[in-house]
Amino acid sequence: MSARPRLAAVPAAAPKASAPRLEDAFGQALTDCLNHLDAYLPDVLERRDAEALHQLRVALRRFNVALLSFGNTTAQEALRVRAKSFAVALAQAREFDVFLSELFDPVVAQLGERSGFAALRLRAERARETAWAAAVEELKSPAFAQFRHDAAALAPAGAEPLKQAAPRLMAVHLKRAKKRGRRLKAMLPRDCHRLRIALKKLRYAAEFVAPIYGRKSVKRYLGQVEKLQDLLGRLNDMAEVRAVLGRLTMEEASNPTEEADVSFAVGLILGWHRAGSERLMKKTLKCWSRFKDVEPFWT
Repeated sequence: MSARPRLAAVPAAAPKASAPRLEDAFGQALTDCLNHLDAYLPDVLERRDAEALHQLRVALRRFNVALLSFGNTTAQEALRVRAKSFAVALAQAREFDVFLSELFDPVVAQLGERSGFAALRLRAERARETAWAAAVEELKSPAFAQFRHDAAALAPAGAEPLKQAAPRLMAVHLKRAKKRGRRLKAMLPRDCHRLRIALKKLRYAAEFVAPIYGRKSVKRYLGQVEKLQDLLGRLNDMAEVRAVLGRLTMEEASNPTEEADVSFAVGLILGWHRAGSERLMKKTLKCWSRFKDVEPFWT
């Protein structure tokens, strides 16, 4: 399979002689997001790659953040809402991919095959197949084709120098993230989701304006954001496992023995992740403390 882009690395700084404007950054961000989306769309449509589905959702979220950061028209806001709705439509397929590979298999690997694991795996695989079919249908729809066309035709506007606009844009994202994390110590893992989303927006926006700043300072800052984002992502996965298992246990068992075995397996999985989330939360709090002291690269 040919190499394809993942999340953008920190871009090289722009030549000092150039004076990029806000619309230049906006236009480049839109182009990057659409290239990201187009690179992974074929594999998702052919159901070849779970990672491709993840990257497709990332591309849609990055597009959303680009419009949120740089866009200010009614048409751009409507397009942002559409991008978000498509990302949501793909969410359940991604959830079952993550459940099977990262939340279910590690438990089985550590505890060994137990009563109910096989039946639970079969249910999850059937549910994933259904969710993937729905995701592919959504991406083949005329509505998605129209969204892709409208996104490509979007014309960035605004002549404000990017050097002047970037600190204001970044400050908004950072303020939101710090507000969401103020009570992190008292939060349950499932309550950390809003902070995780705020950090994603901060990270994507930082990547969009990065070319006008020093590469090392941007890379150092984003490194801290990515560490924290990864920890919060793992906490979110652990919190989501209860919801996924809840959906799987709604499926009617073929007999009482299977029902009892599945319930036993669910209890083992929940207990395993509960213990793991407590350890992970301690690491997250330490990482958050370090992040708050990092000097923003745009100041």
